Amino acid sequence: MAKSCVIQLSSQQLKQLLEHAKNEAKYEVCGLIGGYWKPYDRLAIAAQVEEVPNVADDRRNQYRMDEQVQVKLMSRFGARGMELVGIYHSHPNGPAYPSPTDIAEATYPDTVYLILSPYDQQSSENDPTLLMENEYRIGAWRMRRGKATTVEIVVVEEN
Repeated sequence: MAKSCVIQLSSQQLKQLLEHAKNEAKYEVCGLIGGYWKPYDRLAIAAQVEEVPNVADDRRNQYRMDEQVQVKLMSRFGARGMELVGIYHSHPNGPAYPSPTDIAEATYPDTVYLILSPYDQQSSENDPTLLMENEYRIGAWRMRRGKATTVEIVVVEEN
């Protein structure tokens, strides 16, 4: 499967994502990732990870970001010269792959969607599309026109 792009996270940002998912393990968690695009390299460099409250009626099985918080964070990213490079959420009871709902509701086609799953029984241990970290699997995707394309995740140590 061809990679559409790469998202680069620091080890600290990855830890932040995992802690958010673990701290609310019964529910889908969600958030935004601000950063910078290197379009010719097809590289999204994460600079800031921000949690957004999940206000869905059924938080165990779906997510809906608090719109006021989402808009405020996106404005803050813009004021700091960053773009929205990623959106993340967890699947507490499912795979680290986009669900049909995730694909249908994806509204930012140029953004990378990260999905974290602690119980990803439905993928191979050797699946190259998933990052495995601390009992979690993390998949990254771009979702356009009803299709999901894998994105490579690169984790770098901080200097």
